[in-house]
Amino acid sequence: MLYTSHTEHLKFGDNMKSVKFLIIIVLIGYIIAVGYNIFSIYNLSKEGKFEQNSISIGLEVAKRLNPGLLGIIGGALDGDVSSAFGGEERMEKEYINVICDWYAPIKWSPVLSLSKKIWWLIYKMK
Repeated sequence: MLYTSHTEHLKFGDNMKSVKFLIIIVLIGYIIAVGYNIFSIYNLSKEGKFEQNSISIGLEVAKRLNPGLLGIIGGALDGDVSSAFGGEERMEKEYINVICDWYAPIKWSPVLSLSKKIWWLIYKMK
């Protein structure tokens, strides 16, 4: 009887090792996917891809922020159009979101979300 419980404990320990190993593999894969997104977007920025598509990106940012006609007119009259969109920081965040949504090779939501957050930190550090 004592021998049986000891073998059951060994089986449980082996299962825990397998689960830990699987979790580590998943985390490493997640980190690799996020890194791949970040470096892919970085390479595209160095190639000037975003400058080539700046009008399309700007229109998408404006569409997502949806300020309305009165907001744009009011912002233009004040001389600060960014206030119509919720301020510069909101426009910059949405710019990062558009860039990541359009150009990140891995679109899986958890990977894309962390990629956007890392790009926002990189953008703020510049």
